Amino acid sequence: MNQFRQIRVSSFGWRGILGLIVGAAVAVAAIVLLLGLALVLVPIVAILVLLGRWRLQTMQRAEVEAAEKERRREDQAAGIIEGEFTIIERDAPKIR
Repeated sequence: MNQFRQIRVSSFGWRGILGLIVGAAVAVAAIVLLLGLALVLVPIVAILVLLGRWRLQTMQRAEVEAAEKERRREDQAAGIIEGEFTIIERDAPKIR
């Protein structure tokens, strides 16, 4: 049969019992403090994530529109051919 080790609080003395009580109180206070901090920070982080996502989408949309505008301008410019022309008179000698 398995035997489980039992902790006897009476063998700790008053200092040990006081240490257990203070340790438990500190642990409970830390847990309450962390839960309260999480309760405050979770909504703030969620709002910041949503705001960042909205700004990122706005910047991406602006970039897509700028690229589309540039493409349209290049398409319109593609119909124009620029070049230099030199007029050669008929009487001028031909260079070979």
